[in-house]
Amino acid sequence: MGKGRLEAFSDGVIAIIITIMVLELKVPHGAELADLWELGPIFLSYVLSFVYVGIYWNNHHHMLHTASRVSGSILWANLFLLFCLSLVPFTTAWMGENHFAQWPVFVYALNLLMAGIAYTILALRIRALHGEQSALARAMGADNKGKINLANAGVGSASSLCGMMFQSALAIDMTTVPYKGTAPAMNDLLGGQVDLMCDQTTNTTAQIEGKKVKAFGVTSPKRLTTAALKDVPTLQEVGLKDFQVSIWHGLYGPKGLPPAVAKKINDALKLALKDPEFIKRQEGLGAIVIHDNRVDMAEHKKFVSAEIAKWGPVIKAAGIYAD
Repeated sequence: MGKGRLEAFSDGVIAIIITIMVLELKVPHGAELADLWELGPIFLSYVLSFVYVGIYWNNHHHMLHTASRVSGSILWANLFLLFCLSLVPFTTAWMGENHFAQWPVFVYALNLLMAGIAYTILALRIRALHGEQSALARAMGADNKGKINLANAGVGSASSLCGMMFQSALAIDMTTVPYKGTAPAMNDLLGGQVDLMCDQTTNTTAQIEGKKVKAFGVTSPKRLTTAALKDVPTLQEVGLKDFQVSIWHGLYGPKGLPPAVAKKINDALKLALKDPEFIKRQEGLGAIVIHDNRVDMAEHKKFVSAEIAKWGPVIKAAGIYAD
């Protein structure tokens, strides 16, 4: 069902709650400042509750904005929240009239706690209805800051950059655990010491085939054809729009290599890249053998320059450099 009536009803109830609190403010019977001062506890309790209800109204508005529909359980959860908030004028007035005595303050605090619990229940019901890739689920994921351990193959490595982009895309801060290479990182992933790892398929396909680790997504623009990975969705498919990280390998020689020698090596490389057995082996590891103009020396140099321009600002902004 649609959410329009729920939003309108909730806004109306909250407006009435605030109105009731305002009406609880009594005009002083005298014309002196001392008469106004006597109402200080009542006014202070009103301000506190007004801010509290206002925060709930604001958060409630933004939370419902992330929802496209509601269910019966969401309606009841929302009603429970409104019930808790409807008690705020009563507990506010009791606390103010008794100048913050012990039991009125205790009941007021209990009322606020109940509202917090009700709001959490509502958020969880909306999240359950819309799925873990919904905007609300991603926003609530920020509450897991530091609770998820993300391994990488070393500071400044491609694995590290991928993990950094992954956290940014999800708007989640994880605890990054750098290792000196993929092998020790994979060992700790298998042992349960870390929760996640972003690394290239040539290093991880064997573990995925052996069902020792689970692949949640690939960072390539299209799904891979490898048997162990053909059913793994791209991260773009699961909701991370424009998320793409590709690890590539090139063949390089020493500075000052004679052009004739460089050309001979380049020609041999082009020939090797067309070998059916080589292509089959690489695809089995989840790699893609390219045959475009990037295999030409001049074009490859342009490609490398473009990669530096792409990743340079990201690395500089993060202040992360290779060990």
